[in-house]
Amino acid sequence: MIKNKGKNNKIIFSKGINLEIKIYGNDNSITVLGDGTNKKILPPPEAFFPFLSKHHISIKIRGNNNSVYINTFKLYKNLKIDIGGLAEVENTHVTIGEKMECSELTIYAYQNNSKIQIGDNCLISAGVKIRSGELPHKIFNNETNENIDNSDGIYIGNHVWIGENVYILKKTKISDNSIIGAASVVTKKFEENNVVIAGNPAAICKRNVNWESD
Repeated sequence: MIKNKGKNNKIIFSKGINLEIKIYGNDNSITVLGDGTNKKILPPPEAFFPFLSKHHISIKIRGNNNSVYINTFKLYKNLKIDIGGLAEVENTHVTIGEKMECSELTIYAYQNNSKIQIGDNCLISAGVKIRSGELPHKIFNNETNENIDNSDGIYIGNHVWIGENVYILKKTKISDNSIIGAASVVTKKFEENNVVIAGNPAAICKRNVNWESD
């Protein structure tokens, strides 16, 4: 289902993908690449894992000059991207790299002029939430009235494994080849590669690690 309530919006998607798109605004773009029919995987993954049969991508944009770009995915169940929420945002961009495996991921992009980037070959478990910004709410300096809730974005590197029920907040970075422990809350930038991050708030608990998908 596609609901386009605006002008000059561009929507590109490949065959076989179960998409629900709602756009309220102008000059937005959505690109979803990949073959949703899973023809290259025999037998299909749902033969072994029935929960994978409910593949679905839901994207909602409220505002102008925003974009979503999803490169070729590997497997996914439910992916929800909400740009704007209850208030309009502008110049917010969500980018997901190649071959993501996603069980259940929700992205809330509620910040003007910000980016949410997920690299290539990432594995994302069920119940993961990524949230950038708090619109329509604001946090401000009580003396100067200056808005202090700005974020330069959320950056997740290549080959990152995110465990179940992880919450990733604004102003964060997760570097390449890292692992995020289940139920962690990520609130800051981690510049080191090959680390295990866990806890609330999340901190590095192991270094010099790597992982592979079986």
